[in-house]
Amino acid sequence: MQAMEGEVLLPALYEEEEEEEEEEEEVEEEDDQVQKGGSVGSLSVSKHRGLSLTETELEELRAQVLQLVAELEETRELAGQHEDDSLELQGLLEDERLASAQQAEVFTKQIQQLQGELRSLREEISLLEREKECELKEIEQELHLAQAEIQNLRQAAVDSATEHESDIASLQEDLCRMQNELEDMERIRGEYEIEITSLRAEIEMKRSDPSNSLSLSDFSEMQEELQQLRDRYHFLSEEYRALQDSNSSLTGQLADLESERTRRATERWLESKTERSTMSTESQTSEADFLEPDPETQSLRKQLLGAEEQMHDMQNKCKKLCCELEELRHHRRTSEEEQRRLQRELKCAQNEMLRFQTSHNVTQNEELRSRLCTLQQKYDTSQDEQNELLKVQLQLQAELRQLRVTKPTVIESQSEKELLCRLQKLQLQYQNIMCEKDKLLDVQQQLRENLQCHEAEVQHLKGIVACFQESSEKNAEMHAQLQEMKRLCQTSTDALEQQKHMYDQLEQDFLLCQQELTQLKTTQPIPEDKGKYANKCDALLFRLTELQERYKASQKEMEQLQMEQCELLEEQRRMQEEQGQLQEELHRLTFPIPKSGLFHKSQELLTKLQDLCELQMLYQGMQEEQKKLIQNQECVLKEQLDLHGALQHFKESGFQEVLENPKDSKSPKSSKCGHNKSKMIIAQMQALQEMYEASQIEQELLQQEQERLLEERKRLQADLQLCLEEMQLFQVQSPSIKMSLESYKKSYGSTSTSSENCCKSYGCNIDDEESYHKSYMSSQASKESFLRSYTSSTSTADTYEKSYRSSSSSVTCKRSYGISSSSDTCHKSYISSSTDDEVAEPEDMEHFEDMVAKVLVKLQGVQAMYQFSQEEHNLLQEQMKKLLDQQKELKEELDACEKEFEECMECLEKPEKPAGSQNDKNEQGHF
Repeated sequence: MQAMEGEVLLPALYEEEEEEEEEEEEVEEEDDQVQKGGSVGSLSVSKHRGLSLTETELEELRAQVLQLVAELEETRELAGQHEDDSLELQGLLEDERLASAQQAEVFTKQIQQLQGELRSLREEISLLEREKECELKEIEQELHLAQAEIQNLRQAAVDSATEHESDIASLQEDLCRMQNELEDMERIRGEYEIEITSLRAEIEMKRSDPSNSLSLSDFSEMQEELQQLRDRYHFLSEEYRALQDSNSSLTGQLADLESERTRRATERWLESKTERSTMSTESQTSEADFLEPDPETQSLRKQLLGAEEQMHDMQNKCKKLCCELEELRHHRRTSEEEQRRLQRELKCAQNEMLRFQTSHNVTQNEELRSRLCTLQQKYDTSQDEQNELLKVQLQLQAELRQLRVTKPTVIESQSEKELLCRLQKLQLQYQNIMCEKDKLLDVQQQLRENLQCHEAEVQHLKGIVACFQESSEKNAEMHAQLQEMKRLCQTSTDALEQQKHMYDQLEQDFLLCQQELTQLKTTQPIPEDKGKYANKCDALLFRLTELQERYKASQKEMEQLQMEQCELLEEQRRMQEEQGQLQEELHRLTFPIPKSGLFHKSQELLTKLQDLCELQMLYQGMQEEQKKLIQNQECVLKEQLDLHGALQHFKESGFQEVLENPKDSKSPKSSKCGHNKSKMIIAQMQALQEMYEASQIEQELLQQEQERLLEERKRLQADLQLCLEEMQLFQVQSPSIKMSLESYKKSYGSTSTSSENCCKSYGCNIDDEESYHKSYMSSQASKESFLRSYTSSTSTADTYEKSYRSSSSSVTCKRSYGISSSSDTCHKSYISSSTDDEVAEPEDMEHFEDMVAKVLVKLQGVQAMYQFSQEEHNLLQEQMKKLLDQQKELKEELDACEKEFEECMECLEKPEKPAGSQNDKNEQGHF
C-alpha cells in the first residue's frame, strides 16, 4: 500500500507545482499591468523562499543518506555471509555428487562381481552335467551288463535246479526199485532158510532112525530137488549179476553227467571209480569163494552191495552239491562285485554332493536326487537278487542235510569235511555281506540327510538371490531418484545465483544513488541552479521507478522459487512414500504373508507324522519278532548239527565194531538192534526235517512280510520327505504370522503418519507462501505473518523430524524384530528338525540374517542420504527466509526514501525567510 501511495503522490506533486507556476505567471502579468514597481520585491521574496526550502531538503537528505550508507554496509555484510553460505552449499553438493558417484561405482562393481560369479556357476554346472551324463551312461552300460549276467545266472540256476530235481527223482525211483528187489531177496532167503532147516531136520531124523533106510527112489528125488535148487540158485545169481551190471551202468551214466557238469569233480570221480572197481573185484572173489549156497553170506553180500550203491549215490549227490556250492560262490562273488561297484557309485555321489555345496542349482539337485533314486533301486534289486541266492543256498544246505540224514552208517569222507568247511566260510561271508549291507544303508541314510540339507540350502540361497535382485532394482531406482534430486538442487542453486545477481544489481543502483546523494551534499545550492535541482529530482524519481519495477520482478522470481520449493516438498513426500514401500517390501521379504489354509495344512502334517511314528513302531516290533525267529532258527540248526555229529559218530563206531568182530555182527540179534536204532534215528531226523521245513516256510512268509514292509517303508519315507518339506515351509512361515502382521500394521501406520506429517508440512509451507504474499501488501501484517510462518515452519520441521524419527525407529524396530523373529523361527525349525531329521541348520538362518542385515544397512545409508538432503533443504529454506527478510528491509528503506523525498518536495513548496536560509547555511557549514 505504501508503494502504491508513493506512486500516486509523485504525479500529484508535479501537477500542484505546475498549477502554482501558472498561477504565479498570471499574477505576475496582472501585477506588471497594475504596478510595475512592486514586481521586483515579490520576485526577490519568492527566490529567497525557494533557496530556503532547498537547504532544508538537503539537510534531511544528508541524514537519510548516512542512514542508507550504514544500511548498505549491513547489506554488504549479509551479502558476504550469503556468498559464504552459497560456497558451503556448493561444496556440500560436490561432496554429494562424489559420494553418489562412489556409490554408483561400488554398485556397478558388485553387479559385475555377481555376474562373474553367476557365469562361473553356470560353467561349473555345465561341466558337472557333462560329467554326470558320462557317468550315467557308464552306469547304465554296467547295469545292462549286470542284468544280462544276472539273467544268465538265473537261467543257469533254473536249469541246474531242474536237472538236479530230475536226477533226484530218477535216483529215488532206482532206490525204490532196489529196495523192493532187496525185500524180495530177503523174503526168498527166508524161504530158503525155512526149507534148509526143514531139510536138516528130516536128515537128522533119518540119521537118528537107522531102521529107516533111504530108498533109491527117495534119494533120486532128493537129488532132483537139489538140482532144482542149484539151478534156481544159479538163475538168481545171474539175475543178481544183471542187476549189479545195470546198477553199475546207471552209476556210470550219473558219473558221466557229473563229469560233464563239473570239471573239478573228475579227480574225485576217478577215485570213487577205483574204489568201486576194487570193491567189485572183492565181491567177485567173494562170490567165487562162496559159490556154495550159504544164505547168510549171500545176505551179507547183498547188504554190502546195497551199502556200496548207496555210498556211490551219496558221493554223486555230494559232487552235485559241490557244483552247486561253486555256482553259489560265483554268484556271491558277483554280488560282492556289485556291492563294491555300488559303494563306488555312492562315493561318487558323495563327491558330487560335495561339489554341489559350492554350486547351488536346482536342476543339479534334481539330477542328483534322480541318480540317488536310481542307485537305490539298483541297490534294492541287488539286495533282492542276493536274497534269492541266499534262499537257493539255504535250500541246497537243507538238501545236503537231508542227504546227510539219510546217509547210512559209513565213514565220513574228506569231501564232506571240505563241504562243511566251505559252508562255514560261506556263512561267515554271508555275515560279512550283511554287515556291509548295514554299512551301505547307513551311508545311504547319511546321503539322504545331506541331500535334504542341501535342498534347504538351495531354497535359502534362492531367497537370498531374489532379495539381492530386488535390492539391486531398488538401488537403481534410488540412484535415479538421487539424480533427480541433484538436478533439482542444481536448478535451485541456479535460481539462487540469479537472485544474487539481482541483489548485486540492486546494490549497484543503491551505490549510484548514494554517490549522487554525496554529490548533492558536497555541492551547495545556488538560487540560480533551481532548474538543475529539478532535473536531479526527476532523475531520482526515474531511478526510484526503475527500482520499483526491479522489485516487482524480484517478487515474481521469489514466487517462482516458492513454487519450486513446493515441488521439492512434493518430491520429498513421494520419496517418503517410496521409502515406506521399500520398508514394506523388505518386511514382506523377511516375513512372508501367510497363505490361506496354513493351519489345516499344519494339522494334516501333524496327523501324517503321528501315523508315520506309529508305523515305524510297528515296523520295529516286526523286526524284533523276526530277530527272535532267526535266533530260534539258529538254535534249531545247532541242534540239528549236534544230532548229525552224533549220527556220524554212531555210524563210525558201528562200522568199526563190524570190522573188528565180524562174527558178532553176523548174529541176527545185533543186526536187529542196529536196524531198530537206525530206524529210531531216522524217525527223529525226519521229525527234525519236518520242523526245519516248517521253520523254513515261516521264514519265507516272514521274508515276504519283510519285503512288503520294506515297500511300505519306502513309500512312507517318500511321504515323510514330502511332510518334512511342507514342515520346513510351515516352520519358515507359521512362527512369524501374527508378529509379521503386527509389524506390517505398525510399519504401515508409521508410513501413514509420516505421509500425514509431510502433507501437514507441505500445507504449512503453502501457508508460508500465502503469508509472504500478504507481507508484500502491508508492513505490519507482513511482520506478524512472517513470525507466524516462521513458527509454523519450525513446527513443520519438528513434525517432519518426528515423522522421520518414527519412520527410522520403525525401521530399527523392524530390523530388531526381524532378527528376533528370525532367531525364533530358526530355533523352532531347529527343534522340529531335531525331532525328525536335521533339515536346516542355524548357520543357514544366520547367513540369511546377515544378508537381510546388509540390505537393511543399505536402506539405512539411503535414509541417511535422504536425511542429509532434507537438512540441505531446510538450510535452503532458512536462506530463503533470510533473503526475504533482507528484501523486506530494503523495501522499508525504499519506502522511507520516498517519504523523505515527498517531505523534501513539500518543504520546497513552502516559503521561508532569508534568515532562516542563512541559519540553514550556517548549520550546513557546521555539518
